[in-house]
Amino acid sequence: MAVRLQFENSNEVGVFSKLTNSYCLVAIGGSENFY
Repeated sequence: MAVRLQFENSNEVGVFSKLTNSYCLVAIGGSENFY
């Protein structure tokens, strides 16, 4: 049970980091295109 909860938490963190990373890439690309 503990391993399952730990895996679910790590999976959510992975998805969250992917979303934030893609958002940062879009923000950086948008700023480069803007300038």
